[in-house]
Amino acid sequence: MKKFLEDINHSFKAGSSHTFLFHLNVDDAFLDDDDDVVKPESLNNIILKHPPFSNAKFILTFNLATGIKFVRPRDINVFLKEFDNVEAKELASYFKQNLEGTYLEAALGMFGLCLTMPNQDEGKPLFGIVIDNLDTIVPPEAVSSSCQIDRRAYTTLLSWAKDPEIRKSGNVIALITDNLNTLPARFKSETSEINICEIKLPEQTERQEAYEFAKKDSDLSKEDLAADVFGKSSGGMSVKAIINLVREQALRKEPVTSSILFERKKKFINERSGGLLEIQRPLWGVEAIGALNEVKAYLASVAANITAGSQLTRLRSR
Repeated sequence: MKKFLEDINHSFKAGSSHTFLFHLNVDDAFLDDDDDVVKPESLNNIILKHPPFSNAKFILTFNLATGIKFVRPRDINVFLKEFDNVEAKELASYFKQNLEGTYLEAALGMFGLCLTMPNQDEGKPLFGIVIDNLDTIVPPEAVSSSCQIDRRAYTTLLSWAKDPEIRKSGNVIALITDNLNTLPARFKSETSEINICEIKLPEQTERQEAYEFAKKDSDLSKEDLAADVFGKSSGGMSVKAIINLVREQALRKEPVTSSILFERKKKFINERSGGLLEIQRPLWGVEAIGALNEVKAYLASVAANITAGSQLTRLRSR
């Protein structure tokens, strides 16, 4: 299990947080072997496959494109049957009316009802709520926006994070965004009680695993970089970028060489930094010696003499 998954589960079980904000600075995939089959997973999927979200009886997601969705479609009928009683008529009615809608206010209203309902199975959430593309729901200017919906979403999400009734109920919330800088400042403040989880680029072992995973589906070449060398040399690249590189080279029937890796890594980092960073190839041979001009000149003359001697030997042998 990834460390950030262990951290959020520990924080949830300890009762220190029930709202988690996940942010990626680059679209990426995660290698997961939870089902004994290693495969790349999206951030959303890997969160939902591990505690505390995997322990929730019902997991509902929302973004402006898809509206309210159950992660497990079979749960819809169970949900409606379980809550179709006098106490929960409002919730069941809300859901029936808004299942196919993409309205933000409807989702927030329904989720607000869900989050305060406790589970009879102590220690496990009744509801796991996942709100994706958070920056499209709560823009940076939401706090002073003339749009009432923006302001309501802003205050609702912040109030959920501090709500003692939600914490007592044992339910859990995930907010997901690509970039933390696109959110209002309050979401990044410790006083919001939102647990911020930065998803960092893969470590060396993860990059090596991604390379080995991608190469399973392609023909091996003697010219391909060894997995350990690739892992050491690919720092700054994402899992998805590594997998794409290997698959593209396999399609071209060309090996993954150090030169190819360098160029792809350079392109990836340059794009990710918005052009603010540029990777330059290190100097090799006598150029790497530095400012020792006399030594470099001497070595160059030695190399020239060896070359001239080799040419003279070939002429004499004729």
